[in-house]
Amino acid sequence: MLTLVSNQQKTTFTINGATVATGKIVGVLVPNRPLTITAKPEGYIEKEDYIQPPFHDNSQIGFYFLKEDRLAANVAEPQGTPPVAPPQSSAGLLDVDSHGGHEALASREPIAAPSRPAQPIKHVSAPSGPAIVHSGSAPNADGRRVALVIGNSRYEYVPALSNPSHDAELMAATLRSVGFKLVGDRALIDLDKPAFESAVQRFGDEAEGSNIALFYYAGHGLELNGANYLAPVSTNPTKEADVALQMVEAQSVLRQMEDSGAKLNVVILDACRNNPFAGRGLRATNGGLGEMQAPTGTLISYATQPGEVAGDGSGRDSPFTQALAEAIPLPGVDILLLFNKVAVTVQNRTGGNQQPWTSHSPIDGEFQFTETPAQNEVMQ
Repeated sequence: MLTLVSNQQKTTFTINGATVATGKIVGVLVPNRPLTITAKPEGYIEKEDYIQPPFHDNSQIGFYFLKEDRLAANVAEPQGTPPVAPPQSSAGLLDVDSHGGHEALASREPIAAPSRPAQPIKHVSAPSGPAIVHSGSAPNADGRRVALVIGNSRYEYVPALSNPSHDAELMAATLRSVGFKLVGDRALIDLDKPAFESAVQRFGDEAEGSNIALFYYAGHGLELNGANYLAPVSTNPTKEADVALQMVEAQSVLRQMEDSGAKLNVVILDACRNNPFAGRGLRATNGGLGEMQAPTGTLISYATQPGEVAGDGSGRDSPFTQALAEAIPLPGVDILLLFNKVAVTVQNRTGGNQQPWTSHSPIDGEFQFTETPAQNEVMQ
């Protein structure tokens, strides 16, 4: 099932040129082939996304319309962030047949996904779990939001991790839903060192002059001699001297963010897992990550306390990332209060075994991931 979401009422959705429904949230069962999906609210320009199979339960495609998308100045539709969770009821679902038409659906199972996804045209549903694709740039057109999201799961020389790729897909979807532009237009999965470094450099370029620059990483990471390192999937150190050559120092990401001149830098590290390289002569490595000094205008959030190890949890997403994805869409919550809320949520859900940790320098101004409707009206 594919859920189509708009932040405007009376949005007309079409699939491959055929109108399927008008509303704000629409569920459809779709053919297992490439589709062109468009959304057009009354008085707004049309927006379009291309997707390919596979399709999965709870998959979403969202369209976020800004005031600049209006066709007429007198249109005053209320703005808002599309909800993350798809509707649970099957009422009102539409079945899109192989000819692009549609008919009312009483009861039908979703189309099974193929074992391997095709290469994307533009946006591709995640291999499993929710995926949200929004077409807007930022809730506030005067302040760009840029994010680099990386999830490394399939390590070549140590056992694979099950959650990071899922965590990155979930975080990318959540950030896009609140107006972030993603480097590469998606979560970047299973990067080796050259690809990792290239993505960080591109992030620094694209974040230049932005309102918020956000870096999210899920995967292996370790602390060595007071420095934190993030592990590309190609990492295979056999001695301490290999670490700096084969891994990416977290401080290098902070330097790119500082140079970008973003008003607020946010670093989120869900990388506090057990060190898989222990026993290879890396005696100086500690469990988890160490606390870093936050440059001016920077907030750094760790999945757990410095030097501690975070768990992956029992679900497809880590407790930390799941709590973040639930909190980010909440309207009007100051960013410092939001990360505190996330920490309390994770602590409660893990029975006190995991306590996320946040450090930050003085931050000039107030920042929210999601504005309230009243704030949107003021900005417009």
